Amino acid sequence: MSVENSSEPELLNFFVFNASYGQKEGHEHEKVLFYHPSSTEIDIQVRHVGLAEAITRFSSTFKKDGDCEATVSVGWITKKRDTGPVREYQSEGVQDVVLRARLVNMYRAFTLQHASFTRVQTTSGLQTLKSTLNSFFSSYLSSVEVSGGDILSVWSGVSFLPLDRQTFLRIHCCLSLLQGSFPSISHTAFFYNNHVVWCGLGMEDLRSLSQYLNNQLLPGCLSSSSTGHPSKASSYLSRYRDPGCRFVGIGVTPSIQIHAHNESGDLKPHHLLVYTLAGATVCLTLPDNEKLTPALYEKIDRVLEAKVSQLASDIGEQINKKSSSGTSSDSGSSSSFRYVYHNHMNLATKTTVHGGNLSVSVEVMRTIADMHTDIKKCNSGELVVKTSQDHWVVGRCGDGREFYVVVSHKNANLVEVTDEVNRMCSSHFSNIFMVE
Repeated sequence: MSVENSSEPELLNFFVFNASYGQKEGHEHEKVLFYHPSSTEIDIQVRHVGLAEAITRFSSTFKKDGDCEATVSVGWITKKRDTGPVREYQSEGVQDVVLRARLVNMYRAFTLQHASFTRVQTTSGLQTLKSTLNSFFSSYLSSVEVSGGDILSVWSGVSFLPLDRQTFLRIHCCLSLLQGSFPSISHTAFFYNNHVVWCGLGMEDLRSLSQYLNNQLLPGCLSSSSTGHPSKASSYLSRYRDPGCRFVGIGVTPSIQIHAHNESGDLKPHHLLVYTLAGATVCLTLPDNEKLTPALYEKIDRVLEAKVSQLASDIGEQINKKSSSGTSSDSGSSSSFRYVYHNHMNLATKTTVHGGNLSVSVEVMRTIADMHTDIKKCNSGELVVKTSQDHWVVGRCGDGREFYVVVSHKNANLVEVTDEVNRMCSSHFSNIFMVE
C-alpha cells in the first residue's frame, strides 16, 4: 500500500501464496497462486512472497496456537527535493486494523461463492484453484475499493431498515407464502435500497450476501437495467439478476452459486436467485441439486411481482415521510455531532459520518479506528479523545455494542461534551443499552 502524492492509500500489489510449494531452489515461483497486478515480473513476485513468508514465520514464534496473522502498514508520499523525488514515509497512512479487515472481507467474499481455497483445490485441482483465484480476485479488485477504509470496514456490518409493524408482517407473510408454495426454497431475504428488511440466513451468511449484493452484483445490474428493453416474452426473466448483469431470454435460468450454512451448521452449495423490482431485492436459495427450469422462474414471478411492487411502493412512501418529518426536527440537533454505531450480536450498523453537509474528516475516522483498537485491548467501557482539529470523539462500548460520537464544539470542555452525548443518546438510542 502507498499514499503516493495523496492522502488516500493506493493498492500496489495483492497476492495469494502457499508456502508449502516451491521448496526446491529455482522453483520458488510455484508458491505464487495469484498476483495482482499480473504484469509484474516473476522475480519481483517471488521477492514479495518471500518477504511475506518471512514475516509470518517470524510472527508465528510469538503465537504458537491458532492462526498466525501479521500486518505491516507503511505508506509514503513523494516530495520533491533538490536532489530529486524523495519518499517520506507515513506510518499512520494505513491502519493495521483496517487493512486486516479488508483482507478478511475479501476472503469472506471468496468463501461465499467458492467455500474455501482448500475446497476448490481438493475437488478440482491446483490449476483450477489458480484460475478460480484469478477470475474471482481480478473481478473483485476491479469492482470493490480495497485501498481505503475506516471503522465501517472493520465492523463489516449491515444496515437494517426499520419499518412499521404492519409492513414488516406483510413482507414476512409474502416470503412465507413463497416458501410454502415452493418447498425447495431453503432461505429467503428481502432488501430495499441496500438495507436489510428480512433475512432467513445466519448472521455471517447475511453479512457476506449483503456485501456481495451492494458492492458487486447490484450496482452494475441496476445501471444496465435502466438502459435495457427486454422483450415481452422474457420480461419476467428480466427481473432476475446474474453476474453478467444482462437481460436473459426464454430457456435461460439465471442463478449464482453460493455457499451457505444449513440447519446443522455445515457449509453447503446453493443456487442463489436474485429478484429485483422497484428498488426491492428478494434473494432465494435452493439446494445445489435442485433442477432449475424457466417454468419455476415464471411461477415465482407470478407470486412475487404484484406483492413486491406494492411493498416497494409502500416502503418508499414510509421513507419519504420519515425523511420529511425528521429533516426539520433533526437539523438543529444533529448539526454539531456525527455518530457511528454497531451491534456485534446482530451486525447492525447505523451511521451519519458519511454524506450530508457535515462530513467527518479522514483524521477523525482514523482516530475512531484507533479508539476501537484501544478499547478492545484495554477492555474499556468509555474513551474520550480531542483531535488536533478540535473535534471531540467519545467512544462507548458495552453489552456487545460500540458507539462513537464526533462533537464539533471547539470550545466545549469534557463535562459539556459528556452532557451533550448523553442527551443525544437519550433522543436517538433511548431503547439501546449504553454504558454510563
